[in-house]
Amino acid sequence: MRWLLIGLSLAGGGCVSVYAPMQCAAPDIRAQHEAELRASTFLSRWEVSGAYSPLKHVLVRGALGNRSAHGDSSYWRTRQYELTAGAYWAPRHWTLGVLGGYGRGLNEARYLNDGGPVTIFANPVQHQYEARFRRLFGEAYVVYDVSSRFSLGVACRSTRLYYTTLTDLGTPIDLRQLTRVEPMLLLRFGVGSLLQNAPPVQLQVSVGGSGTMGPGSRHPYDPDGSRRQLRYGRSYVAVGIGILPHRLAALWRQP
Repeated sequence: MRWLLIGLSLAGGGCVSVYAPMQCAAPDIRAQHEAELRASTFLSRWEVSGAYSPLKHVLVRGALGNRSAHGDSSYWRTRQYELTAGAYWAPRHWTLGVLGGYGRGLNEARYLNDGGPVTIFANPVQHQYEARFRRLFGEAYVVYDVSSRFSLGVACRSTRLYYTTLTDLGTPIDLRQLTRVEPMLLLRFGVGSLLQNAPPVQLQVSVGGSGTMGPGSRHPYDPDGSRRQLRYGRSYVAVGIGILPHRLAALWRQP
C-alpha cells in the first residue's frame, strides 16, 4: 500500500508541483581516485554534477540545477545546488552506495488553479509561489553492470525540506517542513569504439520523481489549496552524457 501511495503521488494527477526534484546521484565510481562528470537535460531544465573518490570506499559529489522561464501569466523557475558525501562498495559486477547531503534552492511558479484547464463552473484561483528552502537527504543506490557497455540501476532518496521563505501571492504559508520520497531508475550505455572494454563516455537515461506520503485533499484552513499543492508529486525523464576521466587517462596510457 505504501508504494501504491507513492506512485499515485508521483503521478500528480496532471497538477502543478512547485517543487522540482534533482536526480539521484548513483555515481559510476568503483575505486579510489575515480571520478565522473555528468550533464543532463529534462528538456525544460538542466543539471550538471561531478563526483570523486578521494579515499577507498569514500566519495564526494556536487550538483547544480537550473530552469529559467519568462512570462507574465504563467511560469515555473528553479535554481538548486547540493553537496553530498558517502560510501560505496563494488563487488564483482555491482556498485552499491549510501549517501547523505545538504542543498539549497529557490522555486518560483505562477499559474491558475492546479495548472490545469479553467472551467466555467468555478472561479479561477491565481497562485504565485516563492519558495526558498534548505534540504537534507539520504540516498541508497544499486547499479548492475550487465556488460562492459550497459548498466542499469535503481536509487531512492528521502528528502527533508526546510522552508525559509514560502509565500503564495505574497502571503506567507504556514508550512515549515516537508518530507518527500524520490525514487529513480537509470540506464547507462557506453559510447565509443567497440574495441574499448570500458568506454569513457556514457549516455544516461533516468526516470524518476518526487512525492509525499501525506493527504492531498483540501483543508478548511486552506480554501485555495496553497498548502495542498506543495504536496503534489512531480515525475521526470532526463537524458544526459557522462565522462569518466580515469577511463580517458587509461586510454591515453595505452601504447
